[in-house]
Amino acid sequence: MTLREIVFMCMDETKLNSDDSFYTEDHIAFLINKYRSFVLKKELEKENKTLSSANSQTICLDLIEVRDMDDICGGTKLRTEQRIPSIVNECKVSLYPIDYFEGDHIIYTTKERMRYTGYNRWTKDLIYASKGPDDYLYLTSSNPQFLYLEKLRMTAIFEDFEEASQYACDGSGECSQCDKMDMKFPIENALVPMIVEFVVKELLGVKYQPKDSINNATDNTVTPQPISNSN
Repeated sequence: MTLREIVFMCMDETKLNSDDSFYTEDHIAFLINKYRSFVLKKELEKENKTLSSANSQTICLDLIEVRDMDDICGGTKLRTEQRIPSIVNECKVSLYPIDYFEGDHIIYTTKERMRYTGYNRWTKDLIYASKGPDDYLYLTSSNPQFLYLEKLRMTAIFEDFEEASQYACDGSGECSQCDKMDMKFPIENALVPMIVEFVVKELLGVKYQPKDSINNATDNTVTPQPISNSN
């Protein structure tokens, strides 16, 4: 489903189908994004729960060469130019080169384990990556040719759909230019009703609603009117 489709589901549930609606599509989209993160984290807390790949996004990132601060000999490693958006589940991260080493898999690991990788003959040509405390992704390998790598593709379940969508790509390294509302929203179908319910409850739970009695495609509200609690 696209984000726009889920927005319309929320609008239908709250009867916000007037062109005078106080709540904008952007506001509802913001709430959907917020509750997506909340629902995914709650699902991950369940015992033996594995999140579906339908919740993931693929982004494309540029790489630059930087000094390896862990190498006393003054070696170099690669680092993404962009900071990596927060990831919900670090166990479901896939990395692939886009230009050089096309088709090879980059091994995602922790910063602690990364410093001990690539020292035997079976792993010396592998490329390893880890997310640093500064939120950049760092890559290293015992094969010096890995430094020719300029771009990579990263698939993961990111916490913020909008933040990750800034780096959206079609797998070839070219960023998608479509409206975020028309992009496929990264959530499995089974969780959509739960998100819609949370959004609708927040929209209908406000103490004040605008009073707009003129149906003229214009928000004519001046002062929010309190909802009466009388029967």
